[in-house]
Amino acid sequence: MRAIINLVYDRALAEHADGRVDLVQDIGVYVPSMVIGDMLGVPREDAERCVSWTNRTTAFEDPRLVPDFGELWRALEESIPYVNNMVEQRRENPTDDLTTAFIQAEVDGDHLSPGEVLMFFYLLMVAGNDSTRAVFTSGMKNLIEDPEQMKLVRSGAVPLEQPSEQPDHRRGAPTRAAQDPATRRFRASSDRHDCARCPSRRRGAR
Repeated sequence: MRAIINLVYDRALAEHADGRVDLVQDIGVYVPSMVIGDMLGVPREDAERCVSWTNRTTAFEDPRLVPDFGELWRALEESIPYVNNMVEQRRENPTDDLTTAFIQAEVDGDHLSPGEVLMFFYLLMVAGNDSTRAVFTSGMKNLIEDPEQMKLVRSGAVPLEQPSEQPDHRRGAPTRAAQDPATRRFRASSDRHDCARCPSRRRGAR
């Protein structure tokens, strides 16, 4: 994952000489696509195609991304043969990716049908891609707009693993206060959850 993040950031900075990048379009779109693609065995150079298929099949009500409903069907007509072809390649030459795992999975002697393999692949590629980039970018937006939370992260009082592990899906701040006297009583504001009392954070406390 670190290699992918470095690759995406390096590419974005190379395209923007002033050092200012669009977090959504230059970073958030590509990191989840490449990470999930690596898990599935999709070549990184096909990340742009996966992003396009994701947008056109999940944002069909957004005219900026899908000007007409036919785009949804065109995306399916492009992506389904791509996935089927990849599945056939893995049947002939298994690798250590999830696509191969779907093909080889067995329950009581039964394997997944071709349609089931396709749907598992599509579910991870599309649903995982869309939700991960949305949480990542909205979480970063919340962090940037909350000076107190940003200060906690930059000071080291909150380990980087906490805000990066799981940003808050709600409007609230995306970090969890560390379990120590300096931050235990931290509360960003009355309309946000108490970071120090977050059960998932406490499970990771030492």
